[in-house]
Amino acid sequence: MDNPSIVICQKDVWTCVAKNQIFCYLYNISKNNNKYLYTYRLTGSERPLKSYEGVSIFDKDSMKFIISLSAIDIYIMALGIDGIVRVDWTV
Repeated sequence: MDNPSIVICQKDVWTCVAKNQIFCYLYNISKNNNKYLYTYRLTGSERPLKSYEGVSIFDKDSMKFIISLSAIDIYIMALGIDGIVRVDWTV
């Protein structure tokens, strides 16, 4: 996985933007979309399926800091139209 990585998030579908992470930054770099949901799963767990499994992200800031004690897979859903997210991470 490139670092940083640029991920296109299809509208209304959960997209895995990072795997096996404990620390990362997410940035909304889309010029057209600022409505996204975010959720995570412990690495190796089933991916999310429903939009109600996520919480709103990028409402006030274009960056989200994520830290976890266990390795997680990070998912983003762009709402209404496709979006673009940049992911900066460490191992």
